[in-house]
Amino acid sequence: ASPTYTRLLAELPEGAHCTWAPLATDHVAKATELAFGRPLRAVYELDEAMIVVGVDDDYIGQHPAHVKHEAAWARLRVSADDEAKPRMSRTYHVDCQHALTGANADVRLPLKPSRLRRVLEALAYEVGVTGVALPETLTDRESEFVNKAAKDLKANTGNSLVAVGAHLPPGLQVLGFHINEQ
Repeated sequence: ASPTYTRLLAELPEGAHCTWAPLATDHVAKATELAFGRPLRAVYELDEAMIVVGVDDDYIGQHPAHVKHEAAWARLRVSADDEAKPRMSRTYHVDCQHALTGANADVRLPLKPSRLRRVLEALAYEVGVTGVALPETLTDRESEFVNKAAKDLKANTGNSLVAVGAHLPPGLQVLGFHINEQ
């Protein structure tokens, strides 16, 4: 927090802190309320995630914090030949329209919006989220994407992130939270 914010909190203990976001985040607020009991805002730590799976979330192009996200994401995109830090993150991206994040992804799967739920459910199933059934109808490309992403997510537990676009329905958001908890 800034020094001014900290000072104001101390000077005005009866005050209330309110925020307003000019971009609609109603789906995220509803999803976090369903998943965690109160509305929250997701904060991506992309400089700590060795595996990032974006689900129609252009976090380095159109996200309100895209400049922060791009810089953090880029820190783990240095050459794997670097002796000081020989690992490089991997990015998977599923999108319904072309996005900067998808253009920079190591693995990109373009989809119709009607296919997003199936792919996310399959990913949740593959990483072990309880109560999720494997969808019966995945294309070969979708299955290949899900299998590769799930394998990397499981191999990088605690160092991975599934980012679901803020415009997507709360049910998909919650599914993303459950995958992140694995």
